[in-house]
Amino acid sequence: MHHFTMWVMKFRAYLASQKLTPILKPEFNDSLPDAEDTVLVETDDDDKLKQKALDVNVKGTNVLIMALGTPEIMNKVMLEQQYDVKWPSGIFMNMWESVLADELPDDAVAEMEVEDDLRKLKLPNDKDPKDLLVWIC
Repeated sequence: MHHFTMWVMKFRAYLASQKLTPILKPEFNDSLPDAEDTVLVETDDDDKLKQKALDVNVKGTNVLIMALGTPEIMNKVMLEQQYDVKWPSGIFMNMWESVLADELPDDAVAEMEVEDDLRKLKLPNDKDPKDLLVWIC
């Protein structure tokens, strides 16, 4: 399994253990206030939900930053943070999608890589290629 795919699975498991999985839902961004520094009223029910979403976003972005292992991926996160002046700490989903877009293999590319690997396989002279299906299954 691709190293990055394993990292994503472990990262998602960590988010779940910290009760941060709502941050992975596409509609999560809609629950955030308009800006990171929006003044929210503690007694307003709608603002309470926005504050909770803001707290989850802060935790999620910090967990993501701490989990990143290469300067290239960290650079993607830093670019996302600089992109939106209303969110200097960043919006988790935007950072997450930026990391995934470049790191997860595209299905078509992955399929071509598998086909290339299959072409490199060499069978001994005493093996029938028709028996290869038995080996795969």
